[in-house]
Amino acid sequence: KSFSHFLRLQRQEQRKNQLEPYRVELLNRLGMEWNPKHGPGPEKWALKYEMLKSYSQEFGNCNVPKTYHISLHHFTKSCRRQYNDRRRIGLDKDPPRNNRLSNERIQVLEAIGMEWGELHE
Repeated sequence: KSFSHFLRLQRQEQRKNQLEPYRVELLNRLGMEWNPKHGPGPEKWALKYEMLKSYSQEFGNCNVPKTYHISLHHFTKSCRRQYNDRRRIGLDKDPPRNNRLSNERIQVLEAIGMEWGELHE
């Protein structure tokens, strides 16, 4: 069985209140995402941003390889995708509900050196 299968089972047991409290505590200490499909909340986004800021200060760019930190790599990839989605409809327009990359977030990312890449239609 895969690790993702294990995580899915833990989430199911937690939703049914059948997961032992000590397991919940251990999984929380490991950073368990109990509702991964709900997307990053403000605190999670801020944490990833601070991690990216540190990475940028150390390496001089925001191009995080998977081998460095897979979660941070996915964060930057998601930001770029959301930016390009916003750019297609116009950055001056309000973002769609499923796009959490606000103009303020774009500004703080650009301030630490985020490069968005080419727009691929």
